[in-house]
Amino acid sequence: MKKCIFPGTFDPITNGHIDLIWRARRIFDHVTVLLLINHKKHTLFSTEERMRFVQMAIEGMDGVDVASYDGLLAEYCAIADCYNVIRGIRNGVDFECEMQYFGINRILQDKIDMFFLPTARENLYVSSSNVRELIAHKRDISGLVPDGVAREIRALMKY
Repeated sequence: MKKCIFPGTFDPITNGHIDLIWRARRIFDHVTVLLLINHKKHTLFSTEERMRFVQMAIEGMDGVDVASYDGLLAEYCAIADCYNVIRGIRNGVDFECEMQYFGINRILQDKIDMFFLPTARENLYVSSSNVRELIAHKRDISGLVPDGVAREIRALMKY
């Protein structure tokens, strides 16, 4: 079975992430959406909320599951015995950052391979950062995140 890991903070999961999961699933038999706990980032949503959002978003997707890990991606890859990692690329800046991420992970675990998928045109400007900014100003996030996630966020943030 060909499997891969799609790591991220997912604060929150967006339609761009969902598109990448679908596309990765066409390539691999199984995709694990890995919510990494990044202590450098101050997330808007708790780990439990982000896990719930991802679970809602992938509900009904065959061959896709979600996990969380408080540690390095390279460590998780070894634990899961899965070294194929999916990353999305929106632009040249993303590519530069992702190449650095690949490089450090390859130093830590030389079995890791990263597969860069370019973002679909309709998601070029969709990012968790942009969504969080809209949430902070109580703006509509419909069309940027899955519908159920948008409803859940509106209820949590009371708008």
